[in-house]
Amino acid sequence: MKKTANPKAIIFFLFIIIGLFHNSCKTEDDPENTQNTDTVKVQNFQLVSLEIDSSQFSEQEYTSELGGKKIHIAKGLDDKLHFMIPGDLEPGIYDFQLNSIKIKYDVSKPVLNDSAGNTIQSFKNQINTILLGLDNSDESTLLKNNLNAFNNAFNGLTDEQKTNAELFYIVNKSWFDYLLNDNYSQQYNGRLLEIIKKELIKSKFGTAAFVIGVIGVYYGSAEIKLLSIIPLSYGLYSITKSIKKIHDEAFVTQNLQIDGEYSEVDKGILNTISFQNEVEKALDFKTIDRKIITSDVSNAKNNLLEFFNIYNTFNYWIDKANTIIESVNTLPFVNFSLFTKYLLPTSSPIMNNPMIQEIFSGINFSITNPDLTLKSANFSTNQLKIKIKNNSNNSVSDYLKYSYSDGFSTFSGKFPITVSSSNPLKGIWTMDFNLAPPGNNCDEIDLEDEAGIPPTFHFGDNGKIIFDSMSDPDWFPALNNPAEYNNTYTMEENVLKIQTHYFQNQYGESFTNNMTLTYNSTANNFSGKYVYQYFLNGVLQYMCSNTVKIYK
Repeated sequence: MKKTANPKAIIFFLFIIIGLFHNSCKTEDDPENTQNTDTVKVQNFQLVSLEIDSSQFSEQEYTSELGGKKIHIAKGLDDKLHFMIPGDLEPGIYDFQLNSIKIKYDVSKPVLNDSAGNTIQSFKNQINTILLGLDNSDESTLLKNNLNAFNNAFNGLTDEQKTNAELFYIVNKSWFDYLLNDNYSQQYNGRLLEIIKKELIKSKFGTAAFVIGVIGVYYGSAEIKLLSIIPLSYGLYSITKSIKKIHDEAFVTQNLQIDGEYSEVDKGILNTISFQNEVEKALDFKTIDRKIITSDVSNAKNNLLEFFNIYNTFNYWIDKANTIIESVNTLPFVNFSLFTKYLLPTSSPIMNNPMIQEIFSGINFSITNPDLTLKSANFSTNQLKIKIKNNSNNSVSDYLKYSYSDGFSTFSGKFPITVSSSNPLKGIWTMDFNLAPPGNNCDEIDLEDEAGIPPTFHFGDNGKIIFDSMSDPDWFPALNNPAEYNNTYTMEENVLKIQTHYFQNQYGESFTNNMTLTYNSTANNFSGKYVYQYFLNGVLQYMCSNTVKIYK
């Protein structure tokens, strides 16, 4: 079943980011907080986090008081509670209590060391740097409008309002610096895992920047709201860019294609992939992919689940953000642009892509038949290189099984295979020349008698062929006489070459037969062509060719 976004859960997801980045961005203005009765120094507008025992805090949202001011507290998925020190709380020492947590906060007002308007110049410089790096996409255009709108609106504030806005900025400057200076234009290669992992990290940066904006516009005065629009806008911008990149480039791998064949989990008739015993075979290797669609949320795990958390969070807060922006736009000289949702498609066409190492690393191949041993399965330039050992004396048919798992997809399947025997030439073979079409007058290489009964033979040592039977006594057993005949064979991979050569007799006659045959491991036979050459006193008199098959 498709799950819809829970507003409260999304808020908590956002607050977890606060905790994650709060720990990594501590400065002397960002003290570590503990759950004891020691006095903890904090400042107005400061974001604070509390380590908790999650078993004692089953709810996702709490309220408390600090100096008579109502405090809204959210439980993050990082087992922390998060809230902001009210900006209008008078300096002093206050007791904070929530369930078993008791803390004394020594609240002080932040102090400006410069005149109103000067302290925030570094923030404006950050805005100008961001403006220079934006492209012409729709989301960039919205961000440009809001960055420019801030500059115009800030100039219209009173000195007192500018001071309050700068105090908020100073207290949380480490957050602003860390998030707004992040490099969102990092380049990298990849098709799925690398993209998703890095874009999710960037989305978390963006979500954290967005959270600062949400907290500011919800709990701050008009000037705090104005300042908070920037991280809010930048957060939405960065999340939009990441979601678009993930959707455009991070394909969901559905299945594998080997040697033009789909696995058994797909519909259709499968052709068996043949292997020569202990001979590495290179096969064309592709993935069957599509882009992310809305229904993927129903079974999302790992990175895909994290992507949908961010995606649902993003779209939920778009509506909230637009409501916030509309309220801020009621201030004098303010005209921030509204944001639009980014919606995933409900379907996506299937496409075949060349295999890449990134995907191959998530594949595990196996063969469960005890007569077969998977010796190696390697990837090289769009090809799967497989070597299989047959432990029996007969060809074996089974399946090459595989399983695949990454941050997006998990599936398994199998391909039908046949592996030639460890000694495919072992046994008694029949040499059949009865494949010539009617009317063909090619001599059947003097190996069949007039009755057309094919001979039988076996492959001996040292590349020799030994004939076992033939009905014509004129030729058998003379065929095995090395003084009259030289019958040899060679085999490389699945190609067998046989030559029978009759030495020149007292009449000056000799002949040579050259056969080139290909092994069919499924049928366990060889088929191909022969070329017959008849000589008289060493001069070629006659030559022809036809088909031949040998089988057990």
